[in-house]
Parts: sequence; C-alpha cells; structure tokens
Amino acid sequence: MKFELKSDKKKELINRILTLGMITVLAFLFSLQCSSHLWKTSTPSTDSSVFTYVARVILNGGMPYRDVFDHKGPLIYLFDALGLLISERLGIWIIELMTLLAGFMIMYKTARLKCSRLVSLGILLLSCSVLFKYFQWGNLTEEFAIPFIAAGIYIFTDYFLYGHITKLRLIVCGISFAAVCLLRVNMIPVWIVMCVGVLIYTIWRHQAKDLIFFLAFFLLGFVILTLPVILWLAVNNSFEMFIDNYIIFNQRYSSFDTATAAFSARGSVFMAFFNEPLVILAFALQAYQAVKSKNFFDILYVVYFLLNMIFLSLSGHLFWHYGMIIVPSLIYPFASFYSECQNWKKSSTKTLSLVLLYIIVTLAMPSWLSGADSAFKDLALKDTDQTDADALAIAELVSQNSSPDDQILVCGNWNLIYNICDRFACTKYAYQSPPIAIDEEIAQDYYHEISENPPKVIVYNTDMVGNEEVMKLIRANHYKKAGRNKTGNIIVYVR
Repeated sequence: MKFELKSDKKKELINRILTLGMITVLAFLFSLQCSSHLWKTSTPSTDSSVFTYVARVILNGGMPYRDVFDHKGPLIYLFDALGLLISERLGIWIIELMTLLAGFMIMYKTARLKCSRLVSLGILLLSCSVLFKYFQWGNLTEEFAIPFIAAGIYIFTDYFLYGHITKLRLIVCGISFAAVCLLRVNMIPVWIVMCVGVLIYTIWRHQAKDLIFFLAFFLLGFVILTLPVILWLAVNNSFEMFIDNYIIFNQRYSSFDTATAAFSARGSVFMAFFNEPLVILAFALQAYQAVKSKNFFDILYVVYFLLNMIFLSLSGHLFWHYGMIIVPSLIYPFASFYSECQNWKKSSTKTLSLVLLYIIVTLAMPSWLSGADSAFKDLALKDTDQTDADALAIAELVSQNSSPDDQILVCGNWNLIYNICDRFACTKYAYQSPPIAIDEEIAQDYYHEISENPPKVIVYNTDMVGNEEVMKLIRANHYKKAGRNKTGNIIVYVR
C-alpha cells in the first residue's frame, strides 16, 4: 500500500514536470515571433520602439511623461526598463518569454478546471494559435496584459464554478486589475463584468456580508501594485503629466478622428475581430452553454465575451494587436463545452477527443507550423541583422555626424532611430505624429522646445504634415544635408 502511494505521487510529479515542460516549449516557440530573440534582430513595431525609448530615458535618469511624452500606462515602460537592465540585446525578449509562459500556464490552469491534462494542453494549443494573427512582433501593452487577464478569468471562474476563493487569490485579482489599468485601461472588461456578477451573485445567495471581505483584499492587491508606481511618479514630479498624458490626452485622441469614432467604423472593427473561426466557434459554444444550462456564470461569461469585443472596437481603428486580449477568453468556452459533452455521454470521450484533434489540426496547426517555419528561417539568417535597411542607413548617417552626448530630432514617429544610434531627443516629444495634430498646446510646446534647444542632427521626413516649423529651424541654424534614404523622403540634416 505504501509502495503504491509513493508510486502514485511519483507519477503525479512526473506528469506535472512533463506538462510544465510542454507549456514552456510552447511559450518558447511562440516567443520566436518577437521582433528580436535568441537568433534574430529585426525591426520592432512603431509602438514597441517608443516603449523601448521611454525605458532608455528612465535608465538614463529621466521620467516618463515629465521628460518624454507618451500616452500608455507606466507599467509597459518599467517592463522594458527591466528588460534592458537584464540585457540590452535580449532582455526585453526574456521578459516577453516569461510573460508568455505565465499567460500560457494560467490559461492551462483555467482549462484544467474542466478538463484532463492532455485535453487542457490541446485547448491551450488551439486557443493560442489565434495569437499569431494578433501578436505583431510583440512588446506591446496587450502582450503584457495577457497573464493578468488570464489570472482574473481563472480566479473568477474557480469562484463561480466551485466556490474557491482565498485572501491570496483576492489580492492577486486586485494586483492583476491594477496591472492592466497601468498598461491600458480599456482592457478591463473581465473585471467590469465579473465584479458586477459577484455583487449580484452574493446578494442573490444572501451572502452580501462576503462583499466586505472580497472588496478589502481585492483593494489591498490593487494598492500593492498601484501605490508604489503612483509614489514613484509623484516623488519625481511626473504624476500630473501622467494624468494629462494617460487620461486627458487619450480622451482627445479617441475623439480626434470623428470618422473612426462613428458607430459604423466601430461596427466594422468589431466584425473584423469577430470574423475569426476560433472566435466565432468559442462564442457560439459559450452562447449554447448559457442557453442550455441557464447557469449564471455561463450567462455572465457571454456578457464578458461581448463586452471584451466591444471595448476592442471603441476606437474605430483596426489595430490587430488589440486582439491579443481575446485569447485568454477563448479557453473557458472550449473547456466547458468539452466537459459538458463528456457529462452527457461518458462513452463519447474518444469521439470528443477525435473532434478536438481534428479542430486543432485544421484550425490551429497551420498557424503553429507557419510560426515554426518562420523561426527556422530566422535561424538560417542568425548572423544577419534583419532590421529595416532604410533605418540602418539613416542610423549610420546619424552616428557618423553626432556623438552619443549629442541630442537629435527624428521627425514623425520613428523612435527606432534613437534606439539604434543610442541617442536621445532634444525634446520630450521624441515622436510628434499624431500628438501635434491632436493637441495645439503640445504642438506649441514642441516647437518652443526645439527652437530653444536646436538638435545636432535632424532626421527630416518630407511626408510629414506640420514640418514647416522644423524647416524654419533648419534654415535659421544653417543645417547642412548629410544624406538621405533611397526613396528621398527622409533627409538627414547636421548643424
């Protein structure tokens, strides 16, 4: 008997290690979609370059918002700064890998609330295949939000299904909510819907007194993460600018283009995100479950799923990376439907597994195989810098005509140049498009800063609207042309 008990424990340990190993492999394979990883250096997205630049400003003694303009939450800059501290070349990728691993692990745990290990791994593989479409080279707020959103879903799901809740889970839920708020606040539908659900659920079950307990530890978690960040901003005279950039400017930004703010534009974006086979399938299965079971949580989850899609569409802009936050929401519908099918007819397990395998092979594997193929091609080019040739050429001109202590100006939104050259801007508006078109005060502040502190080098973009003041600066200070890109729209001027 003792021998069998030890054998069972050993088998369980081996299974857990194998599962962790498989999830780690999946996270690593997916991390090879990042713009830079173990054997690849290439062009990051525009937003990623901005976040890396702000992180460099922080590590150089500056502060976001006060010394450099951007309108995302401060946590993204701190993640990037931590990555650069680890390694200038691979640090951000390491942080991304850890983020993906944490997200995959929590999503797997959510599936395990309903399914076996193997089936849960299959559902994870299936759901995360959608991430290939939305990832867009990574280092974006949505990527870092994935584990926190997944944690929220897991905690709420386990509470509503099985009544499992602890002080630690409430604190983690609060921390996760705070993290998403400090990344981009419009990614919080899971907390909006589920917190209202908890309120209704506890009152309905005559357990309203539990709300004080829930709220106290949830708020404790929220404060644990939020307070240090707010104090860091406040002590360094950056909090007021944080409010101005992150809240006030974003309100202006969201209403700047009336065409994209129109209902029809938002509807088009909603349908673009919804028109994905696995998203449609997950929603259909969840809606079916809600209608059939009339279970409160299943109904609540349908509301969350729809509100999540609506929040993605509010801007009226179709940015595919917004869709990353859909991925954690796909796990529960697939796991719940599979589990319920087993309960209806236990003899159908083999058939269900074959159906799941078919769906994985037809809908998920093409994305994973394409991603693997891309990674192997990168491996073949591991000694080649795959950064955009125009960017490398312009960066070389900047480096030749300035020293690391010189401040420069890159017109438009091309922070990649600052990062490649290891230079900083002469103004806190390292990028100006679209801020100067949205806010006249920002435009005036920007023009004043560059006239008071003329840069050593100007990377001038002839296609950018609103460059008249920059050209006046070039003429007044007798800048000389140092070169241009092949297409001629980017000119490097030197003072």
